[in-house]
Amino acid sequence: MDIFKYFEITAKLDGATETLYGSYDKAEADYELEAMRDSWKDEGYRGIKLGWKATVIAPDAGIYGKDFIAKQA
Repeated sequence: MDIFKYFEITAKLDGATETLYGSYDKAEADYELEAMRDSWKDEGYRGIKLGWKATVIAPDAGIYGKDFIAKQA
């Protein structure tokens, strides 16, 4: 069974942790973090960070394309 890394941008708002963005593509998640960080801060989010979680769910080829290779956990 393959295990994949799913990258998530999380932050806290009113004491609760929320997922703001998720992707199997780390470069895409990095881009989103840089593009949206200031906007999320303006909305009140704090502790914005990029992390990942392990999942057995493979990336959807319809979304990522058949040539995309997800990082293994």
